[in-house]
Amino acid sequence: MSERPRSAAAVIAAATAIADDVLAPAAGEIDRAALVPRSHLDRLAAAGLYGLAGADVHPPTRWLATEILAAGCLATAFVWLQHHGAVQAVRRAALADEWVHALLAGDVRGGIAIGGVRATTPSLHARRTGDQWTLDGTVPWATGWGLIDVVLVGAATDDGREVWSLLDAATSSTVSVTPVALVAANASATVRMHFDAHVIPPDRIVGVVAHEPPPDGDGGGRNNGSLALGVARRVCRLMTPSPLDAQLDACRAALDAADDAGLAAARAAAAAFALRATARLVVHAGAAAVVAGSMAERSRRDALLTTVFGSRPAIRSSLLRRLEAYPSGRPGFR
Repeated sequence: MSERPRSAAAVIAAATAIADDVLAPAAGEIDRAALVPRSHLDRLAAAGLYGLAGADVHPPTRWLATEILAAGCLATAFVWLQHHGAVQAVRRAALADEWVHALLAGDVRGGIAIGGVRATTPSLHARRTGDQWTLDGTVPWATGWGLIDVVLVGAATDDGREVWSLLDAATSSTVSVTPVALVAANASATVRMHFDAHVIPPDRIVGVVAHEPPPDGDGGGRNNGSLALGVARRVCRLMTPSPLDAQLDACRAALDAADDAGLAAARAAAAAFALRATARLVVHAGAAAVVAGSMAERSRRDALLTTVFGSRPAIRSSLLRRLEAYPSGRPGFR
């Protein structure tokens, strides 16, 4: 069993050591691999970093740890990050006592499959069959297949509710997956899930709740913005000192301080900064940047992924305004 770091300083020190000593040296090789090494995730669990969704870990500490790990290896951070979404859902549910301790320790590792219920037109449906729920349809994205044990699944009902369940991350006669090839972090083993009359075990129901459409200004979660900051952080370390250092700090501060109304714009600013920082690295590297797998080329692809992961319409609109304003920088691609 792993032990959680006892202070913010211990969390950041653990994340930094793993990112610098384990993740970054292997990141180029993992970029070409089919699967993140399980040993990477074992190191995160042994350091207590699977427990950062615990109530006693201050959110800014979790955000900064995510940024540090993403700077080291985006694919590893991408798999690890989604575990925390599953933990937070389970901690609020009736089955928390059975699962939460193992999840926080990293003994059981989770992922999320929420795209089937979050879309404007849901692609995964839950229907009542007797005293059980049955799933039919698809979820477009589930990350960490082959690396996770359970996956948090959301499905829509015909009467305007959502059914949330914690299912085994395994194929069966009623669950199948199709690999999705990503331009970056492909070793995250992202798949499309297919359900065909899959009966949810009653003891795996996390909750059945009324569907509430996200607010118009939905910012998609602060922690997701840390992936973009992580890619930019990597560039800053490669090119320091540069004006990018202060801009990274400013982006982080804006995200940390953003309220619900301002988070989408702050997320868009972080994504735009990652794009601009990696573009600067490409120009700085010159012809070497067009060699597949080079640090500049890989970082540029990583920035592309962070631009769309966890995005929402409000983030997309804000980001498009920033990109369309370039090069004037108003309201600011700079």
